[in-house]
Amino acid sequence: MTTTEETTLVPKKNRKTDYMVMICAVFNFFADSIELITPGIITQSVSCELSLTKSEEVVLDVCLYVSLLFFSIVTNFLFGRFERRTLILGSSYLAVAVTVICAGVPNFATLLISRILLGASVSSNYIVVSVYVTEMIADRKLYLTTMSLCATALSAAGAWIGVLAYVALERVGWRVFILFTSLPFFFPQLILLQFFLPDSENTRDKDQKPECDTDCDSALIPLL
Repeated sequence: MTTTEETTLVPKKNRKTDYMVMICAVFNFFADSIELITPGIITQSVSCELSLTKSEEVVLDVCLYVSLLFFSIVTNFLFGRFERRTLILGSSYLAVAVTVICAGVPNFATLLISRILLGASVSSNYIVVSVYVTEMIADRKLYLTTMSLCATALSAAGAWIGVLAYVALERVGWRVFILFTSLPFFFPQLILLQFFLPDSENTRDKDQKPECDTDCDSALIPLL
C-alpha cells in the first residue's frame, strides 16, 4: 500500500519538455545523417572540380570514418566534464561551421580538414543526443517512440539526399547543394536547445554526493 501511494506522489515530468526533446533528437539525427551521406553523393563532382586523384578520394573517406571512431571515444571522456546540452550545442554549431567550410573549400588539404571536423561533430552528436534522450524522457513509451523516430530519420535522410541530388545537384552545383541539404534542419534543434531545453538531471546533480556516503563509510570502518 505504501509503495502505491509513494508511486502516486512522484511528480510527473513536463510532457511539453519531453516532446521538445523528441523533436530536437529527430532533427539532430536527420541533419547529422545528411552530413554523413552527402560526401559520398558529391564525390564525383568534387573530384572533377578540385582535380582529385583516386588515392586522395580514398584518403578523404578513410579520414572521415577514422575521425568518427576516434571522436566517439573522445566523447565518452567528455561526459563527466561538460553538460549534455553544452556538448550537443557545441557539436551542432561545429557541424554548421563545417558545412559552410565544405561549401567553400579551395583545395584537397582544406577538404581533408573539413572531413575530420565533420567526423568529430557527427560522432559526438549521435552519442550525446542518445544519452540526453535517455536521461530526459522518463516515459518508456515516449522514449521508445523517440528512438524509433531517430532510427527512421537515418533512412529518411538517405531518401531526402538522394531525391535532392537527382533533382538539383547538377543544376546548382555541389557547393550550393551542400549548404541547402542539411543546414535548414540544424536550426530547429539549435533553437530548442539554446532557448527552451534544460540540461539533463543526471548532469546537474553530478557534483552532489549521495547522502549515504558518510553512513556507508562509517559502516565499513569496523570491517577493515
